[in-house]
Amino acid sequence: MINIIEVEAVTFRYRRPAQSVFNGLSLAFAAQKATCILGHNGAGKTTLLKLIYGLLRPQSGRVSIDGTQIRNYRDIFLLSERFGLNQELSLRENLNFRARLLHEDITAILDNPLIHEFKLGKQLDKPTGKLSAGYFTRANIVAGLVFAPRLLLLDEPTNSIDPATRELLLSTLANQRDLGATVLLVTHDLDFAYALGDRLLVLDEGELVIDDADPHRSTVEEFRRDYIDFTERTE
Repeated sequence: MINIIEVEAVTFRYRRPAQSVFNGLSLAFAAQKATCILGHNGAGKTTLLKLIYGLLRPQSGRVSIDGTQIRNYRDIFLLSERFGLNQELSLRENLNFRARLLHEDITAILDNPLIHEFKLGKQLDKPTGKLSAGYFTRANIVAGLVFAPRLLLLDEPTNSIDPATRELLLSTLANQRDLGATVLLVTHDLDFAYALGDRLLVLDEGELVIDDADPHRSTVEEFRRDYIDFTERTE
């Protein structure tokens, strides 16, 4: 199995406020798999995504991405609250801007089936800041996926979305994985994690406390019970 990401003995602490997150964390992520990262708020989940993307740098240790699979940032899609669409522009304008930066044909981008699968055709020319929460999430996801990234880093993508968008996101991410993309997803949604994940990780106070590479050997009800029991014991 080929690893796409290596996290080696990483130590990281925030300076303001002073907060230690990781102290020698080591992990590897296999290519073309969906890994879901769970844990309480403050466990280090979002920090881990930022270290992988390069928004943060560890005080010691290293994070490396396989350069034969991921050649540049064009191959990575990061979905988070801080990074996404310009809300003053329409989805069409956002896509056009990104297409020009990446030297892509905007006509081909606008013809991508994902725009229609996510029912965004009638939303293309509305300012994205005026879209409903569900459509705004759909627009952010599609704006990344239409450029065919190889590595998807998703931070709480199911927050504030309706059930229809949630199911569409689940099937889309599974399809992207099956087409060869690698998915790393931070979530509190246990059912979503179980449905999508080839591997489930649980972080607690910056430490890896569960690493389950075969989550479907148990039912979703057993998974939910075991997760809640474990996280309550560790508080």
